[in-house]
Amino acid sequence: MNDVNMKILKVKDAMSSNFLEMDGKVSIKDAVKNMVENQKFTVIVIQAGIPSGIITERDLVTKVLFPNEDIEKTVLEEVMSSPIIFVLEDDLLDYAAKLMSEKKIRKLPVMSNGKVIGILSETDIIKLAPTLILESGKTLVDWKKEIVSWLTSGTEKTDDLLDLQWEVNVSKNEIIAEHPKVPFVIHIIINQYTLRLEVYTGIETALLDVVQRLDISRKLLFLNDRITLAKFTVRGINEEIILTSDLDLISFSKEELSDSLSGMVTAMFMMVKELKMEEEFNKQLAMRLIMMVRDRMSKGETKDDIINFLINKVGMDRENAEKLYDEIMKQDNKIDSSAYI
Repeated sequence: MNDVNMKILKVKDAMSSNFLEMDGKVSIKDAVKNMVENQKFTVIVIQAGIPSGIITERDLVTKVLFPNEDIEKTVLEEVMSSPIIFVLEDDLLDYAAKLMSEKKIRKLPVMSNGKVIGILSETDIIKLAPTLILESGKTLVDWKKEIVSWLTSGTEKTDDLLDLQWEVNVSKNEIIAEHPKVPFVIHIIINQYTLRLEVYTGIETALLDVVQRLDISRKLLFLNDRITLAKFTVRGINEEIILTSDLDLISFSKEELSDSLSGMVTAMFMMVKELKMEEEFNKQLAMRLIMMVRDRMSKGETKDDIINFLINKVGMDRENAEKLYDEIMKQDNKIDSSAYI
């Protein structure tokens, strides 16, 4: 497709019907059930017959799951993004792409006569006209520097995972990032045209019996059908469950990385619930936190430094932070971290 043809593409040429309409009083629990059953993960919230807000997978993670809101009591109108930013079906596609970039949004409702008739996403645009949202001239080194900047320049007072202040280690083409509020370490591998996010769950299946392995495989396939931003694979000599998300650098942006992180958190909690591993998962989180504290001790940080870390980055209150610190200090370094759980 040449540049002239791309310029005359309109929103209606790319939009999809991948959305649901729900009343603002519907609970998050019922909304998610409806979304999963219909395999549609954007909700237009209707109030008094008028589209008044929008909710995406990312909203569910950052405004519900991440703050640990009660999904039975919280309703859609409490977490929706409002007012709706929208386009018309006859608007030019390049206008919609620029609007997405300027407003830092990934999905645009398409309106006609006061009703939503479609949804336009970055993926829809890429299929027809990838150069409309191409960041030209970026090299692998540029992307690595930019991603590191996003991860390290954040704040602890945010609901967006990517805007937290992550601890980062960088190698030739890989970024390893972790934050105590996020239940995994993220590996970001940058190639010439793609970027892959990987999470090693630590769940190994090689030594399980055939029935157990088949059951896990079946459940992972079921989860992969339900989630859109990440996928589970089983890899390595120990057949470890690994969560991955692949992104195309042609359309890559901070918002896309943020969406993928949110999707991976959602997928991780879904896997833990599906495999009935809540207790083991919580133990792993506790062990990881203790290891992070021990690492800071080994680097010479003071008690005040570590207490501030537990309060400001982990979210503990001072009493429990000091209690955890004192318990760790009492233990011999040879004792396994699980003694503190």
